[in-house]
Amino acid sequence: MKKQVVLALAATFIMSVAGTALAAPVNHFNDVPANHWSYEAVTKLNQAGIVSGYGDGTFRGERTLTRYEMAQIVANALTKLEKATDEQKALIEKLSIEYSSELENLGVRMAAMEAKSDNVKFNGEYRIRYLGTHATDEDGVKTKDNVVDGRLRLWLTGKIDDRWQFKTRLQQISDLKTSDGHYGSSYLKAFDGDNRATYGNEGIDGTIRLNRVYVHGDLNWGTLEAGKIPLYTGNGFQYSGPIDGVAVGFGKELKVTGFFGRTLNANQISKGSYEIKNGKIITTAPEYGDNNLTGVNLDYNFTKNLNFKGAYMSANPVGSGEKFHKQKYWESALNYNLTPDLVLTGIYGGSNKDEDNRGYFGILTYKNCNTSKPGSYGMYLEYAHLEENALMDSGLTDWDLDKNQKGFYYEFNYCPAKNVKVNVNYTDWKAVKGSDKAKAYGGFVTYYF
Repeated sequence: MKKQVVLALAATFIMSVAGTALAAPVNHFNDVPANHWSYEAVTKLNQAGIVSGYGDGTFRGERTLTRYEMAQIVANALTKLEKATDEQKALIEKLSIEYSSELENLGVRMAAMEAKSDNVKFNGEYRIRYLGTHATDEDGVKTKDNVVDGRLRLWLTGKIDDRWQFKTRLQQISDLKTSDGHYGSSYLKAFDGDNRATYGNEGIDGTIRLNRVYVHGDLNWGTLEAGKIPLYTGNGFQYSGPIDGVAVGFGKELKVTGFFGRTLNANQISKGSYEIKNGKIITTAPEYGDNNLTGVNLDYNFTKNLNFKGAYMSANPVGSGEKFHKQKYWESALNYNLTPDLVLTGIYGGSNKDEDNRGYFGILTYKNCNTSKPGSYGMYLEYAHLEENALMDSGLTDWDLDKNQKGFYYEFNYCPAKNVKVNVNYTDWKAVKGSDKAKAYGGFVTYYF
């Protein structure tokens, strides 16, 4: 009987060895060589209190360990990853890679590796918009136009380390009125003093564009952004859009951000033209050039309810010949919380041009739709008075009134479901100088994901 047991055990051993040879897996019970780097790494983690041993809770530095025993120590360390320093996390990650097959056999979820897989995150939005415009020029000619478009934005955020992030945004806008996704014509916004049309959304061709790509770092003394970065001067009065450049911020109570870079389409070189055929406006697009923009943003909370934002900048036109010269622009804004839900904002700004160089806004904001809370809503009312030279040509990209315009803008927003926002708005303006006037109305639905 004993002989049969011995033979059975021998056969089992031979079959296991043969199977091992065929599969050629890592032998988890082989000793880790005494000079292997793992010992020094584990010793450092032990001395720091990140690991306390293996198996029975002891750390046996006096003898070599098997790979299985070493994997137990790494598994212990993975459970305390949140308490580790950056240097210790790097050691744990290196150990988890070395002993990955042993950890897998142990059934350990490799937190360090999973953190890596979650290192890049995607989110985005899709907006469908309608905008109609009825305008009357100084000669009494009435025109109307409308836009139906779709805008897709995709954000990609990658974590470089605990302080640095990489961010990029892809954007695509398509005309939903045409079958090929291209704008057949832009919508009319105004007529200038030379009886030429000014309008928006010209040049949208459905192309996917990379309009943000930059790194953001939180430093000991402040923040740094570099690349194609987003820039809001003050409350966004003079400029709100991308620049190819850098922004450096510092300060807590008084936040100061210096910026330098080249703006996109910030300087109008030619006004373009239009003609009316069979009651339809046929437009020729204006031409734009860039500005080298240098300036500073200020942000200060006087109290918990009163905030100041300001900006001062110098715009040096690029590639526009002798038509334009270096200009100075500035803005200041006060935001006051009348109640937790009601905010009153006043904005005043201008330029150093010789005349017609001032502008202001009065804004009342009540609540705002929160996409995580279905049923939430908000309302917005603004009055603007903007002289012809108050702004850079690319100013107020987030607003519905423009240069040489004064009037009202109304907005209501509502979230009918989670991650869905509905907005309806109406604009009524006339020229500060001249008799041009227009009414615009529209709305959009935005889906967030």
